[in-house]
Parts: sequence; C-alpha cells; structure tokens
Amino acid sequence: IPWISNLIYLTGNSPWPGVDPAPLAFTVVGAIVAWALARCGLFDLTPIARDVLVGNLSDAVLVIDPVGRLVDMNPAAIRLFGMGGAHVGLQVEQVLGDWPVMKEFFECRDREKAEVRLRTLADGTGASPNDERYMEVHSTVLHDGVGGMLGCLVVLHDVTARTLAQAVLKESEEALVRDIRERERLEQENERLLEDARRRAAEADTLRQAAAAVAASLQLDTAIDRILDEVKRVVPYDAGAVWLVSGDLLVALGMRGPGIERLSRSRAERERDGGWHDWLRGGADAVTVAASLLEGPTREVVERRRPVLIGELGPQTALIPGSPTEGMSSWLGVPLVVHDRLIGLMELANIQAARFGTDEAQMAEAFADQVAVALENARLFEETQRLAVTDPLTAVHNRRYFFDQGEKEFARARRYPPKDLSAIMLDIDHFKLINDRFGHATGDVVLKEIARLCRDELRTVDIFARMGGEEFAALLPETDLSGAFLTAERLRARIESLEAEGIPHTTVSIGIAEATPECAGVGMLLTWCDRALYGAKEQGRNRVNAFTLRDNVQPDFV
Repeated sequence: IPWISNLIYLTGNSPWPGVDPAPLAFTVVGAIVAWALARCGLFDLTPIARDVLVGNLSDAVLVIDPVGRLVDMNPAAIRLFGMGGAHVGLQVEQVLGDWPVMKEFFECRDREKAEVRLRTLADGTGASPNDERYMEVHSTVLHDGVGGMLGCLVVLHDVTARTLAQAVLKESEEALVRDIRERERLEQENERLLEDARRRAAEADTLRQAAAAVAASLQLDTAIDRILDEVKRVVPYDAGAVWLVSGDLLVALGMRGPGIERLSRSRAERERDGGWHDWLRGGADAVTVAASLLEGPTREVVERRRPVLIGELGPQTALIPGSPTEGMSSWLGVPLVVHDRLIGLMELANIQAARFGTDEAQMAEAFADQVAVALENARLFEETQRLAVTDPLTAVHNRRYFFDQGEKEFARARRYPPKDLSAIMLDIDHFKLINDRFGHATGDVVLKEIARLCRDELRTVDIFARMGGEEFAALLPETDLSGAFLTAERLRARIESLEAEGIPHTTVSIGIAEATPECAGVGMLLTWCDRALYGAKEQGRNRVNAFTLRDNVQPDFV
C-alpha cells in the first residue's frame, strides 16, 4: 500500500496535489497489522513456551486429530517409535502397526489409561534396539471452547524402572511367602516327627512294660494270661489266641474273644489233667488242630515265620478251626520263634476292617519276640518242675509229688465237714523173677504198662504215683474203705488179665486203708496200706487186703 501511494504521488495523480500519501499509507498499514496481531494473539508467547516444553519432555507425546490421523509428535516419541515427519498425517493405526498393543489401545476408544510393554527400535532413549520397555499410556481428549472435539493427546511415560522394581518386589514377596510356607511346612513336619517320636517312645515304653510283665512269671498259665492281657495294651484287639506247636499239633494255650472269658488253664486244672505235658499232647479238653491241615494266612505265618496282615477277611478266608478270630473283619498273625525254632503263633483279630496296619504288625512282632522267650522259659521251668515230680520211666508222678499233694488232700479231708479219704498200695508179684527170667527191659515194659493201666482206671482227682521199685500208690479223695476196695479189685483184675506182646502174665498184691480219725497224716495212711499189702502177700498174693484197727487201738507203727 505505501509503495502504490508513492507511485501515485510521483506520477502526479495524487488526489491531494503537493501532498505525498506514502506516510499516511504507512500509518494505515501499521494500524491494520497491529490490529491483526492483537486480534489473532500473535503477540502471545505461550505457544512458543509450549513448543519448547513439549519438545524437551522425556515422555513421548502424540497428537491425533478427531479422525485418527497423527498430527504431531515430540522428539521423545520420534526416538521411541523410530518415526519422522513423513508419518504425520497418516492414520495412527497405520503408523503404529509394528506395535499391536498400541494399535489395540487406540481401537478401544473409551480407554484413558493403560500400561503396555513395547519393543524399542532405536537407542535414542538409552535403550538398546529391541529392548522391551514398560510404558504407561495416558489418553486425553482435547475440546474447543464450545465443546467440540479438537483431537486427542497421547502421552507415553516410561515406567520400566518402576515396573521392574515392582516385579523384583513381587518376586521378593513371593519368595518370602514361599519361605514362610516352607518354614511352616518344616515346622509341621518337625511337629509330626516329634509326635511320631513321642508315639514311638510311648509304644516302646508300653512294649517294655508289657514284655517285663510277661517275663516276670515263670508259671506258664500266668504267663499266658499276662500275654493276652498285655498284648491288648500294645495292639488293641477284639479276639486273640496263643497257639503252641506240639509235634504235629497246634494247641491253644489261651484265648480271648466274644463269649470267651478265659481258656488258659489254671495250675489246679493242669495238675488234675496231667499237666501241660498231657495238655500239649492234645489230652483233656485241649483245643487242637493238625499243623498239616492249616490253610490260608495261618499256614503262611507258620511257613514264612513272618507276620501276616489281612485288612479285610473274606468269607472264604481259612483260619484255625475253633479260633475266636473266626467271624472277625481284620486279622493279624505273628509267629513265635525262639532260636530260629517255631514254637507257636499268636493271632489277633478285630471286628472293624482295616484295623491293623504296618505299625501294629511291627509292634506285635516285637512283642511276639518277648512272648516267645517268656513262653519258652515258662515251658522249660514247668518242664523242670514236672520232671522233678515225675517218674522218668513210667511218666507218672513220683514219691515226692505224692506226699506233697497228699498232705494237701489230707488237710482238705479233715476240714469241716470231714470227707472220706482212702489209699491204695500196689506191689507187683514176683517182679524180681520177671527181671531175672525176661530181663530188665521186659521188667521196664511191665512197669510202664501197669502204670498206664492204673492211670487210665483211676479218676483225674486221684493222686497216683510210683513209690519206688515195683510199688505204686494212689490216694482216693472222698472214697471210703469199701469204695477203695472196689477200685483196688478192679485194678487187680485188669492187671491179671493184661495181655500184651512181650509181657509175661503178671499179678499184683494190693493193700488198702481208710483215713480214720486216728490217722495222723498221709505217712501213717500209707504205712497202714503197706501193712495191709504185707498181709496180702502172706495170704498168697494176687489179692486185695484192707487194713483195720483191731479193738480201736492205735497201731504202734507210723
């Protein structure tokens, strides 16, 4: 405008002759420029400051218009994504195609914040190419003064250090949790081991006490009762039995179970029935089974000599006939072994299935070792006692036993009310001639046969013994003189009619006597029998003679 005004003045075409319009034009143009600068805010320094601030931010900044095109980016974004000015104006999904997570972020329009993991393409940030960086993405929508959308400002803040620190912290926390859990596990394991040690110590103490109680008695009947009582402390059971091997038989020494209070025999019962020796031979009312007939688990115990455990007995499981364990649900059999020799077995059973386990089997086996030793010691002790009162040739009682038990029986007969008591003295006729003619071996056979015959004929309550040589005696409780005579005559007749291979015809002379009030003891009663026996021999032998007090006068012999 000033240039045109000056040209008009120089050509003489000015509307104001002699006046140059150029200065006026400069004034007008300056006023218009000033108005324009003021109107458009071109004197405002904020955009310049903003550009400097954004350009120097360490965070990447992307400016996106309303239609999703990349409008601008700061240097940090250029370094992060490896882009330049050629990408401005392109769709952001196209520009960020190498970063699916960013593309996915922009596709979700309503997301304002997210944390993504990016792979860098340049080292402008100090990161090596292909390093993974954790970025916190913030999206802010830009609006104009009237609410219209101008675009979107996206800021990516590098949180790699924070994220890695959080990961390290999380790993440390997880390691701490694992350590705590491991410590808790170790504490629980230690507690379990301690409890197991306490339990085993208690079991060992129970086993020791039980073994000591069993070993404390040398009487077989007492030992068996204690075994069945003490094993219940070690391994609780509902039914049990102790069997002893005797030749080819298994003999029940004791039983416990439903309906069975006691089956181990008392000393009195043993003395009455011939002792354990006869009992173990299957005599009296012994419960026996042939070892060759054993089947199933009991046969396995005997053959393997190891405990056998059955958690649940089937209906076809074969156990020892007559055993109280029949009808039970779980079963445990343990061998009784001494010096590598099987002397018996112990069986335990429970009504509940799976009641016995490995621990119970081990405890029972350890207890069985003590039981076997206790039974063997008791058996040997009683065998020694038996031999001490048993005639070795005829296996009947000897003189010592006769007097020991005879005095007890005599005292019982004297108690109120008094009871009858008689005695028999038997002597083999001409026994010396039998030895001289047929030999002492034949004489021994004669003694054995006569002893066997008398033992079979006499009652179990009668006390029968070999007094020495060819003399035998019997004490007959609750028997008067007439009853003693009948018994003696029956014995005499049986011996006279005895016929056996290798045995000559044999007769006996018998003297009998009754314990009248004048009798002072078994010794006197036996002396009376001896006097009567002497009379029988004087009268011709092979007869029974009774002793009587003539005129009620005390005899002068004892």
